[in-house]
Amino acid sequence: DKAGAVGSLWDVVRDRRLNHRPEVVSGVLAAESAALLREFFAGHRRDAP
Repeated sequence: DKAGAVGSLWDVVRDRRLNHRPEVVSGVLAAESAALLREFFAGHRRDAP
């Protein structure tokens, strides 16, 4: 089973039991993040047996 806290099994941002309310803003550094992820996974595919 996969577990997560960003909306799949638990949404940590909207859990009212927690005392912090972080602001979530979509799209911040989206292009840079996408490039980092592509580079990371390309390296893993290249190094896979």
